[in-house]
Amino acid sequence: MSTSPRIDRARLIGRLDSFNRIGALPGGGNCRLALSDEDRAGRDLLVQWMRDLDLTDEQVDEYLAQHADEVEEAIRSHGRRGS
Repeated sequence: MSTSPRIDRARLIGRLDSFNRIGALPGGGNCRLALSDEDRAGRDLLVQWMRDLDLTDEQVDEYLAQHADEVEEAIRSHGRRGS
């Protein structure tokens, strides 16, 4: 029987806060349009976190490709508005 990974709540919240400051909007939320400086900064931060975990470039590329595939599938399955 495998055990579930432990989640460090404080670290998770800190990382989400750091990520959400990129492209933050004055009224709340954020905007990281594709190919914008904010998009690049967000991707760079995620890649840095992955490298901090000693993941290889191939593992990072695989993760990002998998995530893109999941988003594309969700849009096809549920539509752009989540209906």
